[in-house]
Amino acid sequence: MLLTAFREIEKLTADATGTEVYADVAVVLGDTDEHAEARLARLNEAAGFVWVPDTHVFVGTADRLAQELARWREQFGLSGVRLRPAVLPDDADRIVQEVVR
Repeated sequence: MLLTAFREIEKLTADATGTEVYADVAVVLGDTDEHAEARLARLNEAAGFVWVPDTHVFVGTADRLAQELARWREQFGLSGVRLRPAVLPDDADRIVQEVVR
């Protein structure tokens, strides 16, 4: 994993500053995981193709997203995250109201 390589390189230099790591995540939120999956399926159907962005896609509830981000922070030492809502304003509003509270 690339992050492991960065951490190993940092160990080789006594005064090295830690590499800041940011996650980039596309987000489809729902009231339940099933609701979020159904929203994504409807979006794909309306578009006529499967949405495949250039980053990880999280599909689920706001609570589960917050838990996943906390886990990534602990496991990978994330410095931050950029959340990319799949639908404006729906997912953006939920991110602000339910994740970044």
